[in-house]
Amino acid sequence: MHKLRVFSFVSLLGISLLVSSCNKKNVNSSYGNWVRREDFGGTSRSEAVGFVIGNSGYIATGYDFNSFTTTGVQDSLGRYYDLWQYTPDPNQDDTKAGNWQGSSSQVGPGQTQLANFPGVSRNSAVAFSIGDTAYVGTGFDGTNYLSDFWAYVPATNTWSPRAAFPGGGRYDAVGFELAGKGYIATGYNGSYLNDCYQFDPVNNQWALVQQYPGPKCSQAVAFTSNDTAAYVCTGSNNGNTLTCNQLWAMTVVPVTPLTPGGVTWTERRQISNFSTQSYDDLYAMIRQNAVAFVMGNYAYLTTGNNGAERVDTWEYDIKNDLWYQETSFEGPAREGAVAFSINGRGFVGTGRNGSTNGGQFSDFYEWFPLQAYNSLD
Repeated sequence: MHKLRVFSFVSLLGISLLVSSCNKKNVNSSYGNWVRREDFGGTSRSEAVGFVIGNSGYIATGYDFNSFTTTGVQDSLGRYYDLWQYTPDPNQDDTKAGNWQGSSSQVGPGQTQLANFPGVSRNSAVAFSIGDTAYVGTGFDGTNYLSDFWAYVPATNTWSPRAAFPGGGRYDAVGFELAGKGYIATGYNGSYLNDCYQFDPVNNQWALVQQYPGPKCSQAVAFTSNDTAAYVCTGSNNGNTLTCNQLWAMTVVPVTPLTPGGVTWTERRQISNFSTQSYDDLYAMIRQNAVAFVMGNYAYLTTGNNGAERVDTWEYDIKNDLWYQETSFEGPAREGAVAFSINGRGFVGTGRNGSTNGGQFSDFYEWFPLQAYNSLD
């Protein structure tokens, strides 16, 4: 039996709209619509990082599996160190709404040149933002597992080094912000990992906190909800995605006279058909190298790889701990993409299909969860 779902959406004009739609639980949904936006301004790539400051999203670093020629923003192994800024147009009806500006010689007329990432070129790093500053670190340069850590301030367009990540070099970790602190967890350094470190931006210090209780994994996703909890799920261990079917929520334990503070993890329902109940009969979220982003009280998981590149999109009802399949991502199937949310609007782009000789993407899409599917946009 279909139940009524009620969504709350705040428009850019500050007008609150209440929209209801049928719950497509355990049914392939035709609800939700992907609209192609202006292609990523830099060169096609995958395994880049994304972060958001203010009204703009940013993409930096990454890898082109097809190009091994040194350029102004790419090393001889195909890895990038450029930085690009995306500012969406408030007019969401414009099919190409948004503007890219970037670094080095690729900047177009009238655009501001952004400062290149000053660390070595890399892929599969992590990034998160705290206030008006973004942080980028870890990753792989083709030879070394990296642990350096950098801060970027868009207001001054400057990068500066920060205390190196103390967990050792790694790549394919997850990074996120929660309650004014940054976190890096899981990843790969020749072995699969489940440790978790907290970064204090005020004191430029790292601290080891309670490890991720799920399986040791790489290529997982992380997302935060209303700055009250962070969630980690999916990923793989030694190529096995089936073992990474858990979803854990992390919350901050405040410092009190009786407690030293820290973090605590709470297991949510698994993301596979695990229970004897019917709610998860068609769950198919297990995958690696996917992307996730949050819009309001819902998170969205899409793309990735589970034996083949994926396009299926899933909505996570955070409050009720339930997943619903939505309209599939309308670009080509891919993994290693970038996703972020800007003022409640979700975007997905870049990525690759295939392995060493696979295609690289620069296309870029916006997700409208309350629109009916439209194949023409």
